[in-house]
Amino acid sequence: MTITEKVRIRTYVAGLHLERLARHAPWQLFGRLSLGALVIGLGLWAFVYSGRAEAATPVVTGSGTASITWQAPTESEDGLALAAGDIKGYVLFWGPDSRFAGTVANPLALRAGCTRKPIARASQECYRGVKDLTASGPSLSTTVTIPLTADASLNFAVTAVNTRNEWSDYSNELRKMVRLSVTSTAPPKAPVATSVTVEVTCTTDAPTATCTFRVE
Repeated sequence: MTITEKVRIRTYVAGLHLERLARHAPWQLFGRLSLGALVIGLGLWAFVYSGRAEAATPVVTGSGTASITWQAPTESEDGLALAAGDIKGYVLFWGPDSRFAGTVANPLALRAGCTRKPIARASQECYRGVKDLTASGPSLSTTVTIPLTADASLNFAVTAVNTRNEWSDYSNELRKMVRLSVTSTAPPKAPVATSVTVEVTCTTDAPTATCTFRVE
């Protein structure tokens, strides 16, 4: 820890030129010097800053994996049963932001810029990450690598794509919060002594004396 100090002092003399003082009589010199001292006193400006440098906050980063599973839809949007093999595959969307605005009045209101369903396969209007799984068939799970910061909010949603390349709505949104912390390996700070108790007993071999004590 360091202590820094900055001092700025500015002085001025209004209308007083010291190099001209020698031309005046002593009483004139005294008067002008008195006036100059007053002006200097009024014009003194000082700013003192002192502060203790704080230790830099550690930057915490990390990485991990997220495994997501889901259930295949059994009905189409009109409520009729899906034909066997109609699901071509799925697309996973994920990122730090939820697609919902999260207002108290309407918790399911969409965030500005988000739509009810993706508008394109590579669409990232609601989520920053996208993983197209349609090429691998209608699998019901996947794993993604996720970069992490000190407090990472992770939101996941899945859409289904049929054999006609028609997209479903987003699934329900799964949300996880990952919190990273720092544990120091530096030496501990000094303990603070709070109290001390002294107990004394004494004896003397003098037959006509007693032993006393005082703790200060």
